[in-house]
Amino acid sequence: MRKQTYLLSFFTLILLVGLTTACQRSAEGLKKDWNFAKERWDKHKTNYPSFAALLDKQLKEGEAKMAEADKISNEDEKKAKMKEAVDAINTGFIAELNTLEFNKGEITKKMDKVKKQKFNSSNLKKAENALAEANNAISEANKIVGGSVATVEDALKVIKDANSVLRTAKSNLDKISKTGK
Repeated sequence: MRKQTYLLSFFTLILLVGLTTACQRSAEGLKKDWNFAKERWDKHKTNYPSFAALLDKQLKEGEAKMAEADKISNEDEKKAKMKEAVDAINTGFIAELNTLEFNKGEITKKMDKVKKQKFNSSNLKKAENALAEANNAISEANKIVGGSVATVEDALKVIKDANSVLRTAKSNLDKISKTGK
């Protein structure tokens, strides 16, 4: 559990550092940030169709801000507007979707690790149970985020609930992994 908390804190710190130093980034760097955020947005739209309307709204806001930035000649003002555009499609519930994807990936990696380990007879059943629970957690998380959401607040709640399920599965896999060879 501590490792998860540290990881989440680490990623939050990275995000905050990135956001606070974005004004110092060049316009070219912010354009790269935009393209990267847009790629993740595209994946989220494909993977989470129930969030399509909210994702589209965020993208329209971001694109409008990026279009405004393109018209600004003052470099500092341009960068500030570009940062707003990136933030529009990379914060809030979209950042939580990024965390959801990260957690799913981590579970998959941990499952692969546990599958390769050898366990004594007393821990073998625990390992099998942890793997089954991890598969179920991914399915449950997908089911949780699969329902329709109408507001950003609803989206945040749903995604946080799904992430909670995934964090528990990650923790269980970590525990059993420590008992294997």
